[in-house]
Amino acid sequence: MKKILSILSATIVTLSLCVSASISVSAATSAFSGEIKAGPSTECHDAGGEKQIGWAEDTAKGECYGIGNTEPGDYVVFRGIDFGTTGASKATIRYSFLVTDYSPLPCTMELYIDSVTGTPAATFEIEDTGHWIEDAAMNFSSNCKISAGVHDVYIKWKNNTGSLFGVSFTKASGSGNTTTSSQKAPAASTATSSKTTAANTSSTTANVSSEQTVSAESTVADNSTVESQEVSSTANINSATETTSSDITTGNEQEEKSIVPIVIIIVVVVLIVAGGVVALILINKKKS
Repeated sequence: MKKILSILSATIVTLSLCVSASISVSAATSAFSGEIKAGPSTECHDAGGEKQIGWAEDTAKGECYGIGNTEPGDYVVFRGIDFGTTGASKATIRYSFLVTDYSPLPCTMELYIDSVTGTPAATFEIEDTGHWIEDAAMNFSSNCKISAGVHDVYIKWKNNTGSLFGVSFTKASGSGNTTTSSQKAPAASTATSSKTTAANTSSTTANVSSEQTVSAESTVADNSTVESQEVSSTANINSATETTSSDITTGNEQEEKSIVPIVIIIVVVVLIVAGGVVALILINKKKS
């Protein structure tokens, strides 16, 4: 009986460890589910790498000032941000800044991926928002190219101070723009070729040339407009289809991630209860 109890205990411990590991894996934060807040619980470092900076040490002030009272070189880290299968094309930070004698413009913030060194993925030029508090905060955006997958996001104060309240991202839109661009080129080439032919014809007879040139240019313009509209419509349809598909995929992934940990926890609870019942039965048999 002791062997049975030992085996049951070992099984329960092993399952508990597996559940903990599964929950850790599925704990990545989606980059596209809304703003990722910055506040007292955010991982903060000063320029030398020491943790905790500015108002982040004070919960009461942190709720109002986000991450503030900072110096150039300070940075924060948002761990395990999931950019899905598309990556991001734009980053936006919510920030407040007051121009004073000791904190004049410029005020520049930098965003890095997976390391606070190297070339920033995005740069934000901050304007005077009128105060340091959250009520005065404004959104500042920058285009970026962040690859798919899970990354650590670093936001660094480059040359000034200010209050950071959060960061959000815009999902990359896929290859729709490339397709549109490549199809527009032949239309422009056709227009040039037609105009050249009309110009050569005009050198033969002046009157006939004038009429042909006007006619040719009108025809080319009409054809070019029709082709452009067709290309634009095709590109819009492709883009809408890709966006819808991507959104559905992301939604399914998020639903799966939210359901899996719950199912695992339920299974573990059932196993623990079952193990306890078996143990009680064995103990009662031993006593009797």
